[in-house]
Amino acid sequence: METLEPFSMSAMLIVLGPLLLLAFVSVPRCWANRQVVLMTRLAGSATVAAFVTALACVLQMALGGRVEHVFAAAGIFKFGIYFDVLSATMLLLISFLGAIVTRYALNYLKGDDEQGHFLKWLCVTVGAV
Repeated sequence: METLEPFSMSAMLIVLGPLLLLAFVSVPRCWANRQVVLMTRLAGSATVAAFVTALACVLQMALGGRVEHVFAAAGIFKFGIYFDVLSATMLLLISFLGAIVTRYALNYLKGDDEQGHFLKWLCVTVGAV
C-alpha cells in the first residue's frame, strides 16, 4: 500500500487559480444577471488573481524544481499533479489570455442582459482549461 504525501503548499498554489475560477459554477444565473456590477468585479478580479498565482507557480517552479503530488491512489490509478516547465508555460499562457479575454468581454458586453451569465461561464471555461 502506497502512502500519500501530505498536501504541499506548492500543490495548493498550483490548483488555487483554476479552483477559484471553477467556483463560479455555483453562481446562479438569475443572481449573476441581476448583480452585473458585482459579477464584473468578481470575474475581473478572479482572472487577474489566477494570473498572479500562475506567476507565483512559475517562480516557485524556477526556484524549487518540478512538483509531483499524488492526491489519491487506488491500485494502479493515481490522481495528482505533475507540474514542470511545460505545465508552467501553459498555465501562465492560459491564465494571461483568460484575463485579457475577460477584460475585453467586460467592455464589449456592457449593458447586455446576459452579461453576468456569460462571465460566469467564461470564468468556468478558463478555469477548466
